[in-house]
Amino acid sequence: LKNCLQGPSPSVNWAMAMPGFGQPYGTGLVLYGPPKGGKSVYLNAMIGQLHQDDPDAVVVKFDTELRGKFQNNTSNMAKFKIDADRYIVYDANQPELIFDRIEKDIAAACEGGEKIKVVIIDSLSGIQGRRFMNATTVSQQQIGDQAATIKDGLARILPTIRKYNIALICTAHVRAEM
Repeated sequence: LKNCLQGPSPSVNWAMAMPGFGQPYGTGLVLYGPPKGGKSVYLNAMIGQLHQDDPDAVVVKFDTELRGKFQNNTSNMAKFKIDADRYIVYDANQPELIFDRIEKDIAAACEGGEKIKVVIIDSLSGIQGRRFMNATTVSQQQIGDQAATIKDGLARILPTIRKYNIALICTAHVRAEM
């Protein structure tokens, strides 16, 4: 099943796609749930399984909660069998440091032969809106800013995800708002 990203759970793989098992490459997936609901554990299991199945596969993760340095310690990565040499983590919550990097740098790396199989954005909830970044005070309301920023960013990276057959996995926190 070379056309699908698979995790260690056959049940989850089956639930992801028919026919074939797992998340088809070139597609996107959003995992949502409450904070501490297991989204990152699932991601780590997927990354570890990919690294075991494909000795050349590279995973790029954008950690918008700026906790990549804390979560990606040697013991945690060993627990999930994640190869640190094939796992690139960026702590970034500004949209241009995420979406522009995917659209330009990741596309260029793939064009140069890098085998990037998965891009993770953990979490969409942590991406700053464009107007919010330009506001002079947090009191200035920016209703709809974050949603528009994420929508535009995802639209920009879609050609890269499709062209280079990359599995995109995003997480989002479920929170009561408005």
